Amino acid sequence: MLDLLLCLLFQHDLTPIEIAAREDNLAIVDTLFDFTAPIPHISTWDDFHGIYDYINSQEAKDQRELQAEIKFLEAKENGAQATRINDYMTAVYWYTEVWFRTSNL
Repeated sequence: MLDLLLCLLFQHDLTPIEIAAREDNLAIVDTLFDFTAPIPHISTWDDFHGIYDYINSQEAKDQRELQAEIKFLEAKENGAQATRINDYMTAVYWYTEVWFRTSNL
């Protein structure tokens, strides 16, 4: 279970409670609320409804889009750098990330 949670953290750059809120699963948000440390960028941490409202706000959506674009550009640059030094296995990894992030933009 811990491996799954760590995978989610690294793949989506969100905590499990943020993922649950984004997926409209208030029952899971409510369950995770007591076990999750306050997240600094969420100013409405008073209850699980505040988390849900923030995650689904335009501000949060804009921030996720910006972060996705940054991650895309980083992956693209890392792939190009790996190709320049003939590290093709690493290049495949980074270009796979580019493909994944392009399909999720």
